[in-house]
Amino acid sequence: NVNLNGGGLFVAVNDNAIIKDLVIYHPIMQLNEVTVPTGLIVNVIQGNMSGEDGSMEMEATSASLHNIQIESPIVVGEAYKGIFGTIAGNASLFVNITQCWVNNASITLPSAEGVGGIAGKLATASSVKASAFDGIIDGAKMVGGIVAVAGSGENISHVHVNATLSGSEQLGGIIGYSERAPMTNCYAEGALILKDNAIVAKVGGMIGEMQVDEVGEGPVVIANCLVGIEAITLPQNLDSLYVHRVIGFSGSDKYNYFEQKYEDPETKIKDCYVVSDLAAIDTNIALTDTTTEGATLAWSDVNV
Repeated sequence: NVNLNGGGLFVAVNDNAIIKDLVIYHPIMQLNEVTVPTGLIVNVIQGNMSGEDGSMEMEATSASLHNIQIESPIVVGEAYKGIFGTIAGNASLFVNITQCWVNNASITLPSAEGVGGIAGKLATASSVKASAFDGIIDGAKMVGGIVAVAGSGENISHVHVNATLSGSEQLGGIIGYSERAPMTNCYAEGALILKDNAIVAKVGGMIGEMQVDEVGEGPVVIANCLVGIEAITLPQNLDSLYVHRVIGFSGSDKYNYFEQKYEDPETKIKDCYVVSDLAAIDTNIALTDTTTEGATLAWSDVNV
């Protein structure tokens, strides 16, 4: 057993850092009432940009986390209010997370600002690829099976989640809150549970809440993804309900009070499917592979 109270194996690492080829069994972390990003492996990891001031010829220096396996981690912190990721709390500025696995996790951070199965915050051209999370997460805002919050220039691909995820606002099988980070070839299964203390429900099999595309000219955000979530559980008497099988809250749900209409439906979705066990949630949205509800697919046709 490894006891990591208050912080990860590494507090902060930066450009050219490589953390790889680790296997950790049954780490235990107790977090107190702090707001700093925290991870079992590293709290904060980032690359760098170098070059002369004002020069357009800037050079990116990356940092990476590769081939890390964490078995049966236990993380608790009733009062913790920061952003937590099992591998990295904050991965920003050209950080590459590849081939990382978290198995049989138990993460209980009911006051956290964000909780991700792999990374808490993913920002500035960082990525998570070929990685997986299995376990239970109990968080508050921005709960995601892979990433709690992802920026617009990040990339998430070839990831798998099999988990029971609980939260009180943004809750997604892969990402809790996305600023339109591209994601491809993602598979999420398990269950999503919105807590009784929730006021607003932003819940989706892939993404809990995705930032609205105000310009409408951006690239496809989510493609070739499969939702295998068995159930989405919601409390009664919610003030606002934005729940769909693929993306919870998006442009399809934003009401323009000046024009007295909803924004144009989210169009940057392609080849997204939902297995037949999860019934359509919003019957006003077409069940096609390009909508926030996705196209229904029989288990017999699934090959993952």
